[in-house]
Amino acid sequence: MDVSATEELYSDQYTTVYFLLVQKIAVVKVHNAFVPMSNYREALRQIAGFAEQRQINKLIIDAQNLVAYHRPSVDWSFTDWKRQAFNYGLSVYCYVLPRNEEYQKKLKNEIQRINNANPELGFLKQIRISFCDSLDEAIME
Repeated sequence: MDVSATEELYSDQYTTVYFLLVQKIAVVKVHNAFVPMSNYREALRQIAGFAEQRQINKLIIDAQNLVAYHRPSVDWSFTDWKRQAFNYGLSVYCYVLPRNEEYQKKLKNEIQRINNANPELGFLKQIRISFCDSLDEAIME
């Protein structure tokens, strides 16, 4: 798979967002063990705008470097941001998580809790979320 054709869309000290030109996939690469909520929100806001402009329907979140997730950030991304992104056509999410079973279990349980607690968010049933072991696997997913 050729991922050499990329364009950087956004970057700060915590994340880089780039676009795989051939596959038309956005990727968020997390650089640090933790991303402050304000930086996380800004990176996702940038992606929503690009999703609308470039007709991106798939986002890969490469969070292998994280050691903890921030529950309010996860809640916001599912209840607020994903609704906006869905309206722009973004409906497929692939998470590349740290190789830490406890982290993975906690995040998956949190996503399930959000889905169960927000039945009014019907769009959540229309998006596809997968968890992959590598960036290559996520691209192929």
